[in-house]
Amino acid sequence: MSSIEGGAEWKLRFPDVLALRHCLFASIAAVSMLSGCAGSVPEPHIYSKYENKGGLGVPQAMVGATGEQRYCAHGLPQQVSGRKQEAYANIAEACGGEDQYSIIDELSGSAHTVVAGIETGCAGLAGRVIYFKCRGAAPKPTGSRK
Repeated sequence: MSSIEGGAEWKLRFPDVLALRHCLFASIAAVSMLSGCAGSVPEPHIYSKYENKGGLGVPQAMVGATGEQRYCAHGLPQQVSGRKQEAYANIAEACGGEDQYSIIDELSGSAHTVVAGIETGCAGLAGRVIYFKCRGAAPKPTGSRK
């Protein structure tokens, strides 16, 4: 028991602590459900000349591609649509314009996004990978950019 100004007694009881904890977890759950995988779409990964060669375990869509763009297709439809548009805008920027690339394929795959500065992964099969090929001059590979 502790004393508060004016002589009133104050005591935090166990049920009060549980109620506060439940309110905290409920608000965190509500924010995460509403945001889904809300966050930014990372920059596309541009392959080096050795990454997109055919071989065992390499998806056929990856062979000959310039790069890949990953995004999360989880959450409210407006969020998913916004992330997909952002992914296509990133591809256009990397290739030098809207008419400077072609989409080879879009498959399920792992994807990460950044929400409030924290990198998170997509739930289940919500990750999408867009394989693309730039027309004209290819951008620098991701590992070479700094």
